[in-house]
Amino acid sequence: MTLFHTTAHGLLSKFSPVKPFGAVFMVTHRCNARCAMCNLWQSDEKDTPIEVFLELVKNPLFSNLVNVAITGGELTLRTDLEPLFHALLENCPKLASINLSSNAFLPDRLVELVDGLDRLRREKGSEFKIIVQISLDGPGQIHDTIRGVPGGFEKVESAVARLKERFKDNSQVEIHHLCVLQPSNIDSLG
Repeated sequence: MTLFHTTAHGLLSKFSPVKPFGAVFMVTHRCNARCAMCNLWQSDEKDTPIEVFLELVKNPLFSNLVNVAITGGELTLRTDLEPLFHALLENCPKLASINLSSNAFLPDRLVELVDGLDRLRREKGSEFKIIVQISLDGPGQIHDTIRGVPGGFEKVESAVARLKERFKDNSQVEIHHLCVLQPSNIDSLG
């Protein structure tokens, strides 16, 4: 579906303006990791009020959104994302996926967030995929060193195990891993 939309978007945009079919919402600069490759966690920038995102989603320009990514910093640090999920479902009828990018250092909050989004998806009768993208930069101590959080690898393992158990019979929830390739982990991957 995405390849089709990308191709159609490219062809149509040569002749007239077209609405975007994908969007990334960076909902926070706050982060509970201290990553070696990122200084976002040092930012003192305040979170954009959720109302700003709600107004964006309600704009007819975004009515053709198919794929949405919600990221940060660490998205689980926000406790007010439910209105954004509602707005996406109400205003984006073509929605095929919502990607949630997380470091999974708050396993309880991540499971709660995915569970709430899945419950809303079912209540609205929507078939979009929930794709949970969890950062994992290597085994054990390598991940902890890169992410700057002792015990971070174990938190990721816990979150993944809980998500897999909770959604084992739910084909609409997928769990993926993301990795930042760098000299400190390149030899440990594979």
